[in-house]
Amino acid sequence: MRLTERELRAFIRKVLSEGKCDKASGHEGCVRKRAKGWVVLSNKTGKPWRGGGEKDGDIVYYDSEEKAKAALGAYHG
Repeated sequence: MRLTERELRAFIRKVLSEGKCDKASGHEGCVRKRAKGWVVLSNKTGKPWRGGGEKDGDIVYYDSEEKAKAALGAYHG
């Protein structure tokens, strides 16, 4: 299969614009229930948020779905 440069650029833009967890991309959303509580997933990586802004920080767990959604809302604020 051969793509023109224009087709390749369009494909790359489409892939990069798709999120890892957002509902617009056909996923369940970025707030998910885990055994230890509720987590917020990064739309970029699909991995749970970690505390302290550190890559190796502990996963942040919320007591309720509402608190996790509030944290996500504050981030998008």
